Amino acid sequence: MADAGAAQIATMKSGVWEISSCQHHGGALYPPKVVPPLRTPNSFEFIRWIVKDPLLSIPWEAYERSVVFRRWPVPIAHACAPGTVRDVLVTQRQDFSEKPSVQRYVLGPLLGDGILLAEGKHWRWQRDTTAPLFRHAEILNYVPIMARAAQRVLDKWKQEPDPVHMISRDMTQATYEVIAQTILIGGGDELTKASDEHNPGYSRGVPWGVAYGLLRLPDWIPRPGRLAMNRRDILFRQIVGRMIDAQETQNRPNNDLLARLRKARNPENDQQMSRKQLIDNVLTFLLAGHHTTATALTWALYLTACAPEWEAQMLDEIMRVVPEGPIGPEHVNELVVVQQVLKESMRLFPPVPILSRIATRDTELDSQSIPKGTVVNIPVYAIHRHRHVWYEPDRFDPTRFAKENEKSLASCQFLPFGAGPRICTGMAFAMIEATVFLATFVRSMHFDIIADDFLPIPISRVVLIPKGGMPLKVTLRR
Repeated sequence: MADAGAAQIATMKSGVWEISSCQHHGGALYPPKVVPPLRTPNSFEFIRWIVKDPLLSIPWEAYERSVVFRRWPVPIAHACAPGTVRDVLVTQRQDFSEKPSVQRYVLGPLLGDGILLAEGKHWRWQRDTTAPLFRHAEILNYVPIMARAAQRVLDKWKQEPDPVHMISRDMTQATYEVIAQTILIGGGDELTKASDEHNPGYSRGVPWGVAYGLLRLPDWIPRPGRLAMNRRDILFRQIVGRMIDAQETQNRPNNDLLARLRKARNPENDQQMSRKQLIDNVLTFLLAGHHTTATALTWALYLTACAPEWEAQMLDEIMRVVPEGPIGPEHVNELVVVQQVLKESMRLFPPVPILSRIATRDTELDSQSIPKGTVVNIPVYAIHRHRHVWYEPDRFDPTRFAKENEKSLASCQFLPFGAGPRICTGMAFAMIEATVFLATFVRSMHFDIIADDFLPIPISRVVLIPKGGMPLKVTLRR
């Protein structure tokens, strides 16, 4: 890769879209990043930018200020510093207690009233029902399943003659296998096949749904990609419905997620979940529970390929902790450097790059008046690169998460899983799974980029994916 030289940043431009090149400078790695537009968009530009990449809707000021409020083309307040994020998600959460309609606009047809989109008491009882499955001790019992899934990926790579593999696809399939075999309802080859077939069309429709939702356009107005999204949503719900029905005739353990959901009763009315609510929640955990981890692993492996010095540090640690055999529950907490690399990867490329709430009444953030009904964005991507929160924010430096340094991080400074009462239930599951996968891969394989000028473009499609996937060269260690 070319040295950065001076202070200039090479960029790839496509209209207003700028992606900085991956650079090594003075022994440090500066991965690609989205360069925010420097002007406020008009309504047409706003839609165009959202459709190209919703990260472009994050104004440049969000990387430097505490709160950014823009009234045009739609009223959006960006909570950009740890203190204001804490106000939105914790201390003043009663003022921001609803998710914006755009989330239901995009995800509602698929996930219904599952735990991700539910509000208030309806959310609380679902959370209380599922939370026991995600205790740290419970998740460690799943490590052997995670290790076997990682080994199957290794076996696939070793058997294929071409050393270039589409890492993003492989991580998605492997993490789906884990979630399906641990806390959910078993297999799912039909769902995997449907996902491979329909996801491209679905992904193209997502940003249009985001744009229409932010502009609060009526749902009946035609929009690009809607039919593709509807077809995938309907098919997924049909497949999961059949999977649930099939499980009713089989002997199932009484402590998995589906069993808990079936037995749970709403304390408000003592009613059990309907079949629709079961489908809502199974899909929520099945899709949200593996896409985020797959995304985190994809970017972590890319950064591993770009930073051979950190690949070597991870390998040294792995060979000391578990030189052979599968990664076990007893090894996870000892893989400290591996987890530092994962956390720094999620800082630079957060799996969910934007969180949103609605101001449910007139309120304030950092002395800035926020009218009722304002969309309040928490631009995680920008917060993780904030000029006044992180030193050298664009630099890849896993030592930020060394034990002595991590203690100094402010509350709501690092947000890969959100924060507050609605912090991701599966946070520990995702970290343990990603640790097992990354350690298994690095111990056996060396990763490299496919060409010196290879530039993965981060785009937000609910999760932060590399545009066009993530091909990497994978070779067996000697």
